[in-house]
Amino acid sequence: LFEARAILLGRLGRHDQALELYVYRMHDYLKAEEYCKRVYETGTKTESVFLTLLRLYLRPTAKINEDLLPPALDLIGRHNSRLDIVETLQLLPPLVTAQDVRAFLVEALRAPIFDTSVIRHISKARNDQLSRRLMLLQTKRVKVTDGRICPQCHKRIGNSVIAVHAPR
Repeated sequence: LFEARAILLGRLGRHDQALELYVYRMHDYLKAEEYCKRVYETGTKTESVFLTLLRLYLRPTAKINEDLLPPALDLIGRHNSRLDIVETLQLLPPLVTAQDVRAFLVEALRAPIFDTSVIRHISKARNDQLSRRLMLLQTKRVKVTDGRICPQCHKRIGNSVIAVHAPR
């Protein structure tokens, strides 16, 4: 009866209530996770469904006698790529050790910090800056006269063949 109700609530888009039935009434955490897998889609409203389930585990809305920390840690371990890093860390109770969420933390540290478009624009700006600098160095001219002396060997240059190098 509860499962049919949860399915109907899910079809109505009331995912938080459907997950509450799975977690608090049926105590079936695997079905709750399967539900999340079924409705999860990146870039839509259902993108935060795993975070909703984690919130139900760690901040229960109903009075329960069970400790929901183990299923919460299992969820974090299995679906760390589908959870928002900052919100997940804020939800965790203070007594959870870094070892308990090690896989999540490793994955979070590997996540790209900058968006690819930002990196692309920074690279383009750096390339433009170096191109201007190269053009400036290439436009410098050296006038060689009979009285000009080489700063390295202190010989008179005159009509000798010379090469000018950019400063280091």
